[in-house]
Amino acid sequence: LVSQFKLAASPKAGMSLSMVHIGSVSTKVLSDIEAAMESGTNSAHAPIATGLRELDEQLDGGVPPGMTVIGARTSHGKSAIALALAEHAASLDRGCVAYFSFEMTKEAIFYRLLSWRTGFTVAELRAGRLSRSQIQDVRAVNDTICNLELYGQSTEGRMTADQVGRAVDDLMARRKVAAVIVDYIQILATPKNVQIGTDAVRYASGALQQLAYRSGVPVVVLSQCNRDSEKSDRPRMHQLADSTALENDADCVMILHRPGKDDPTKPNNEMDIHVDKMRSGRVGSVKVSWNTHTGHPLSFRQPNRYGPGHGSGF
Repeated sequence: LVSQFKLAASPKAGMSLSMVHIGSVSTKVLSDIEAAMESGTNSAHAPIATGLRELDEQLDGGVPPGMTVIGARTSHGKSAIALALAEHAASLDRGCVAYFSFEMTKEAIFYRLLSWRTGFTVAELRAGRLSRSQIQDVRAVNDTICNLELYGQSTEGRMTADQVGRAVDDLMARRKVAAVIVDYIQILATPKNVQIGTDAVRYASGALQQLAYRSGVPVVVLSQCNRDSEKSDRPRMHQLADSTALENDADCVMILHRPGKDDPTKPNNEMDIHVDKMRSGRVGSVKVSWNTHTGHPLSFRQPNRYGPGHGSGF
């Protein structure tokens, strides 16, 4: 019994048992506050704006440092929201964005960004249904996208949460990182010593939460909602698929819903974003516009954030 007690009480490798006074961090906290005063939104601890004005106001400036979970039913726009956030964050001169997509290839991501910025659908771009003048616009937009500080994983295969963390650590050793996005947690690879399903999501959630705290940047994790969510008017936080660990580990949880996708009597050009959890802020809901032509979320108050004159979709 004694040996069992000692085993249970043993600290994890590398964990210190010493205690320190909470006031020991006061110098760093004050320094961070003063640095934030000087640099404003460029502060390392400032939220990352999403580019959706209504959502940024609800979040008091944007996605905060820590782990944010974005949940939705299948095909309700979570990848689009994540990519829009990544694209905007990569243009803010706050550092690069690490975007891990396990559903879309890098080519598919690039096509979607071209579509959003030109107004042509991905199908139109892939088929080359453009005039000579329009292809010049596409080339100009291509150059703009190439200048974004947006990085994806080098291979298209799935990764474990630990591998995602190591890839981010490697990137941070070479470049300043502003945000990390993982699309999506249920299709991360499962380590051999972890059971597939709820245990795998719980394991990945813990690893990504630790990555958020270690890196000090927003780590945005996408999640499917379970089938029970289809029985209600909109999905709720407790209906995130496979595990309540996401609900517990996240600093912020946003649930997306496009009412018109489920109910043809409702507008199909709107998206509801419900902030169901905010550890250091307000919960609440906002409505943003949904471009049905290109599949792109937009602010109602800034319907074309790329400026006039691009393509046919705006």
